[in-house]
Amino acid sequence: MTHIDKVPTHVALTFPRTYSRILSSAHRYADSLSRGFLIFTLISEILRIVTYLYEHGVREVTVDLLPRPVIDKLKIDIDFVEHVLIKVFQRIENIDPTIIIFDDNSIRRVIFTGSENKIFKLNMLVGYDQDREIKRALELSLIKLSQEDSKDIMKTLSIFRNNLVLNNDPDLAIIFGEEIAPSFIPLELAYSELVYIDKEIVDVRREDIEKALLEFSRRCRRFGR
Repeated sequence: MTHIDKVPTHVALTFPRTYSRILSSAHRYADSLSRGFLIFTLISEILRIVTYLYEHGVREVTVDLLPRPVIDKLKIDIDFVEHVLIKVFQRIENIDPTIIIFDDNSIRRVIFTGSENKIFKLNMLVGYDQDREIKRALELSLIKLSQEDSKDIMKTLSIFRNNLVLNNDPDLAIIFGEEIAPSFIPLELAYSELVYIDKEIVDVRREDIEKALLEFSRRCRRFGR
């Protein structure tokens, strides 16, 4: 295993190439058995990549698992995905998992009791959608601002930022696929380093993750300064 001097604490993962391929061949997942196999495969491959990050000292990972366009196009049952993730996480030690479900009208979190003191945190986003998250964060922010009767711009921005899902800024965002904007809201990645890996999820190897971490360690972060 390659030694890396400066390792990010929090890494965000998104897989636009894999999801584009899935959407372009949606007819293959017309039956529930095929959709179930797809979900199990994605979760297995993601956990494999997460393991590589954990072994190098990363302590938090946020994964864009099954974004909203995939959920809608393939008619995937979000409750089924949640059930599978709960079963998987109940069998894994040393991990503090949170499942964040983007339902039609709300966002809910599944938090596992007794995992708070574990050294590795994993956030799995299911049905993530930028527009829905922005709408939700704005609604919550307006409620808070009306209660405080504040017109301070910086305070308004801070309240909005705190209502986003990724309120703990990732140090590094790894995008698997073409050099396109990641699926997360730009404000959530304002101080994140972006690294692109030109592969689909099933083709990613340990060496690819090590290259991404090495690229991060070589960068001089300025945090907007």
